Amino acid sequence: MLFRRLLTGLLCIFALAAAGIETIYVAAARNGLQERLAAQSQDAATALSLSLATALAQEDVVLAETIVGAVFDRGSFGEIRVVDAHGATLVWRHRPADAAEVPDWFASLVPLDAAPALAPIAAGWHYAGRVSVASLPNVVHRQLWDTLLASLAWLLVLFVAAATLAAEFLRGILRSMRHAAREFERADDWSRQAGAEPGARPGFEVRFETARDAGNAAGD
Repeated sequence: MLFRRLLTGLLCIFALAAAGIETIYVAAARNGLQERLAAQSQDAATALSLSLATALAQEDVVLAETIVGAVFDRGSFGEIRVVDAHGATLVWRHRPADAAEVPDWFASLVPLDAAPALAPIAAGWHYAGRVSVASLPNVVHRQLWDTLLASLAWLLVLFVAAATLAAEFLRGILRSMRHAAREFERADDWSRQAGAEPGARPGFEVRFETARDAGNAAGD
């Protein structure tokens, strides 16, 4: 019973520590992937603003659509919108989010800020419009989910190894404690039989009486 209680306590402490480490690890991975997602959107918006300058200066919507379509089809973007200086939409490419590849509870626990990146478009010294690029969060959620599963697999292996080592460690301690308890009981029984107080050093009282009797005999 004592062995089970101690082992359960140790394993609960290990599980709580592993859960804390996993939470910190997933949060750090989420922040890193979200920063990379935002950087990817901003780089695409900046590159598009430079490429679209000529098209907007010439008011060539077909050329603008061709440039936007080439970037949109290559990347994992959810939306690219180009507006002119008056706010009218010239080009709009949109990709609906795919079916969730991760559980809904995971996506709700690990929300992602997929705010669009903006970049102004200049035609010479004049403001010609702006372009906004928004990335799809599904890719990041999938990467986070794969990271979580991989780390959980390693933690499970470590948990089994820790449980095995903790069980052997506790067995050794309890074995030593039982051995010490038996030795103490044996010494206490021997002391009682020899007429000594319980817990006294075995044979001390007998040796003391023997030495005193020998001294009395020598005096006589």
